[in-house]
Amino acid sequence: MCRPRILAISALALLLFSCAAALSQSLIPDPTAGAPVGSAPTGGWRQMDAKGNPVRPQWTVAQAADGSLCVLSRTRLEGDSYLFHTFEVSGPFEVRFELLTGPSTSQRGLGFGLARGNPGLMGNKSLYMAVLGNGFIGQNDGTYWRPLAPYNPNTWYQIRLLVDPGIGGAWFHLDGHLVFETPLALSTSVYEENAVHEKNLTEASHSRSSRQISFVLYFNNGGGTGEAVTVRNVYVNHAGVPSAPKNVTAEILDGRVRISWLPAPSESTAAFRVYKAGRVVAQVPASTSQWEDRDVQPGHAYAYMVRAVDIAGRESISSWPAAVVVPVKPSSLPAWAASGGAFDLVVYGGTPGGVAAAVAAARRGSRVALVSPTKRVSGMMGGGLGITDIRYRRSASGIFKEMMSRMLAMYREAYGADSRQVRDCSDGFWFEPRMADALLENMLAETPGIAVYRNCLLQDVETVPLWRFAGASRRVTAITARRPDGTTVRFAAGVFVDATYEGDLAAAAGAPYRVGRESRSEFGEEYAGVVYWDWNTMELLPSSTGEGDRRIQAYNYRFTLTNRPGNRVPIPKPPSYERYLPIYRNIARDVREGKISRISQVIYFGPLPNDKYDINNMGRYWPSTDHIEENYDYPEAPPERRAQIAQDHKEYILGLMYYLQNDPELPEDFRKDALQWGLPKDEYTESGHFPEQLYVREARRIEGRYIFREQDARRTEKTPRAPVHFDSIAVADYPLDSHATRKREPEHPEALEGFFYQPRITVPSQVPMRILVPKDLDGVLVCCAVSATHVGYGTLRLEPVYMAMGEACGAIADLARRRWIPTSRMPALPVQVDLTNKGALLTYFHDLEATLPAFAAFQLLGTKGFFEDYTARPADPADKATALEWLVKLFPQAADWKERQSGTASAEGPLTHGELRTWLHSIKETALRSVSAGSWIPSSAKPDEALVSRADLCSVLWRMIP
Repeated sequence: MCRPRILAISALALLLFSCAAALSQSLIPDPTAGAPVGSAPTGGWRQMDAKGNPVRPQWTVAQAADGSLCVLSRTRLEGDSYLFHTFEVSGPFEVRFELLTGPSTSQRGLGFGLARGNPGLMGNKSLYMAVLGNGFIGQNDGTYWRPLAPYNPNTWYQIRLLVDPGIGGAWFHLDGHLVFETPLALSTSVYEENAVHEKNLTEASHSRSSRQISFVLYFNNGGGTGEAVTVRNVYVNHAGVPSAPKNVTAEILDGRVRISWLPAPSESTAAFRVYKAGRVVAQVPASTSQWEDRDVQPGHAYAYMVRAVDIAGRESISSWPAAVVVPVKPSSLPAWAASGGAFDLVVYGGTPGGVAAAVAAARRGSRVALVSPTKRVSGMMGGGLGITDIRYRRSASGIFKEMMSRMLAMYREAYGADSRQVRDCSDGFWFEPRMADALLENMLAETPGIAVYRNCLLQDVETVPLWRFAGASRRVTAITARRPDGTTVRFAAGVFVDATYEGDLAAAAGAPYRVGRESRSEFGEEYAGVVYWDWNTMELLPSSTGEGDRRIQAYNYRFTLTNRPGNRVPIPKPPSYERYLPIYRNIARDVREGKISRISQVIYFGPLPNDKYDINNMGRYWPSTDHIEENYDYPEAPPERRAQIAQDHKEYILGLMYYLQNDPELPEDFRKDALQWGLPKDEYTESGHFPEQLYVREARRIEGRYIFREQDARRTEKTPRAPVHFDSIAVADYPLDSHATRKREPEHPEALEGFFYQPRITVPSQVPMRILVPKDLDGVLVCCAVSATHVGYGTLRLEPVYMAMGEACGAIADLARRRWIPTSRMPALPVQVDLTNKGALLTYFHDLEATLPAFAAFQLLGTKGFFEDYTARPADPADKATALEWLVKLFPQAADWKERQSGTASAEGPLTHGELRTWLHSIKETALRSVSAGSWIPSSAKPDEALVSRADLCSVLWRMIP
């Protein structure tokens, strides 16, 4: 068997074994007790269907192959059947049983868990697990099935659940190994929890008793196609340990971290132990509910857990962890920079793309000002977008890739390499918003040469005319920003980067821009203009006219939800709730008609570490979180109107959540399912636990030297690759898409106008430098609102691409400073060399590692059209025919020389190093006499008879690029 990885919680396995030995009396009888083989279990065990109705017994006592007694059923005999038993506890308890997997890992087997009431209703389930048909034992918290541990067919497994109702957590063990911890939240209302929490805060010093809680242990035979499900040796026991502390928080103070907690009501608690990185760092008396850690370092991440210790020395299970990232203290601004001043580069926009531009330029030696119109600089990454929009992780590069690597390192440092948090962060690509915010802040603070100005809203842009200057008629020289107190600050620089999602700086400077959708006829784009798209066929419906307009794809907030008890804040009822009720009531109608049955069919849950979810629009359903049609005037609106639009979006979304949890038109089970979710207490602590950044998917698109369009992200007619761009500075790979531009229309009940998502036609593309350079302007670059059509922008409008384009802007700005070259005249080659030397991608390959010595060569030659598909095959021998083609692509003057070589015996088969040297000398003498000699032909230490690999050939040609 492939064992699951063990979670690092010290001494927990020993604790379980000692408890089992000490407490042998089960709170419920084994289902085989007192019942003959072939009969239904007795002793309080009952059977019912998913609706709570009695059923003909499907669970019977049987004899296993080894002679032991067990309980047997088969999946889907006559619909779902639950075998269950009720028990009461007042503190931590343990559930143990054994299950036998079926003959195949491709068939669904036993379901099991804990409930509060009828276990057939999803809203009553506290814990829902099953032997899945994908080879894993998994868990479902109401959103999706999460695979936990692989299993083998026809194998007995020992299941152990350690449950602490006080903190609302369950710890799942398989064959003695701790696999997973999960909230017990499905049966717990966030509103009830909040009321209990407030009561505990006021009465903790007066009451030390614990109330009895009723649970249901259940087994389920749903799913599958008749496979046997078998259970034996079922026990439920008190765990014999104190309840863990609740509501543990970690707060960053000056040079220290304060950990606070709420003790569970108990007269036996003698002390509390604080754990950090899996080891005890403090023990404090039971009368204490906080402790300060002074052993912390800037830039590091720390996670803390607290355990109660009773008078007998027994430890509780761990509390839920609380984590912090200690900020790096930024260098103080020099006196001259306190009120603006002159810089090499000014970046306007508090976004990850802006951070990448600032960091890239400062690391190269430029003096940079990052000016943010808000307090935050993390944009959507710190605003809830924790599920990174990236199709192929090989497309991650440069500063964005560095950020993902550092994110993974932070989770490892805080929680441990084998922790669930590390697994859930998916190599750093799935992260909590506060972690992204902290990391981006630290990247700025630790980079010398960056001055950050917050809450500075653009007021004016200064330009000067350019005479007889090809490519631009005006140059941006300075900007003025307004602070909240009404004072202004002026920034002058040689280069400016517009890093706003809206293109505010470039537009204010006079750059032309586009808003809305091009017509299909303008650029020949299949998905341009008015479109109705079929989810099932992924094709356009006949009513798609392709007419252009100024409609904008919908915005929303990528807010965060959690079902972890102790970290949930109730959803407030917004002031405008009644205004949106007519929209929300479509949901109740769809529930009645059987179209949907749970909250996860209304909103999309993207799983993040620590039981948080990135909430997004459900593309196939409306109403969801997209506030369609309510953003049309946002791109060109003044700040006051934008703030009003953002507030409307916030209230619409909060109202939607409040409706899902409270409206009596919805079934009770639906509402219970929704009521497990709350806003996270430890996120967005300065804005009511709701993000400040509206998800502006698209606003202005600044017109540049090239307009990126749909065809640039689709295969060419001749090759599987997207079109080649000689000036590529990044890659994009996300599917071309657009969110809806109109609400549901009666004549189109199954398609929202404007919505499409096209992974089948989209391929990784090259991002040309020309889309960063506004038409007719010098001294300003754009990294977010770049030059593209509405359809083409779909593959560019993602944070990884924004950061890659921002990094390119930073490199261009620094080269402009060092070489005295205007940004509008900057050649692509030096920018490309600079970027690839630092690990950035220009060309995507499925099989190329960034650590390969020839990495930069493959990247740059990809901009010359050397590769017809997405495979580099660096270790493969280079054949002569390919070498001839590549030489002519690099040196068109050698076309006649190639014709003389083609068709000869010497032009067939693999190429040797001796032959390559001979060819290069021949080209030099016959076709390239005007090229100076010297080191034109790269030297090689490899013998003449050695075969040339594709990596060798690329390395040679890369060094020969004119």
